[in-house]
Amino acid sequence: MRVPVVPYAEARAAEARAAVDLAAGGPESMLVLAHPPVITLGRMADARNVIATPRALAARGVEVVRTTRGGEATWHGPGQVVVYPVLDLGRRRMGPRAYVGRLIGAVLDAVRSFGVDAFTIDGVVGVFAQPSGARPSKVAALGVSVSRGITGHGVAVNVCADLGWYDLIVPCGRADYGVTSMHLLLADPPRVE
Repeated sequence: MRVPVVPYAEARAAEARAAVDLAAGGPESMLVLAHPPVITLGRMADARNVIATPRALAARGVEVVRTTRGGEATWHGPGQVVVYPVLDLGRRRMGPRAYVGRLIGAVLDAVRSFGVDAFTIDGVVGVFAQPSGARPSKVAALGVSVSRGITGHGVAVNVCADLGWYDLIVPCGRADYGVTSMHLLLADPPRVE
């Protein structure tokens, strides 16, 4: 399967259309894609977690977008798979906390299926791995929104991402954890596809 590269604004518009269809009784859906380089900030994020100057961001062609999801600053771009589930939690008889727990569980299962020794850390949202001799590092970031019971945003998994992009931000507002990618954790890493 080829993962389409979709500009962030276009993906958000597609997600919004899917949410409207779902609210009108249509099916649940899931967008699986990649973005050109973009930094997103959650609705309550501290903009100071974008540590690159506007000039440096412009030189690399990176826009910064404030979003409606939870969480802090994150980067999306090449080598990363982004998944936006558009689900009706009412139909599923599930609250937001249970949904986040299930989403994290699904990401753990998916990443582990490739051989990554992935884990979670109490009180920190995301999926982690521990590269040899390094501190725990996030391999998948999660930021969701729920409006009228319908989910938005989702999860980003670093498959073969250039981690140099993360030098532009304090990832997820946490300097105490690193960031990693599946290709750095596995002898035979998967391709984005």
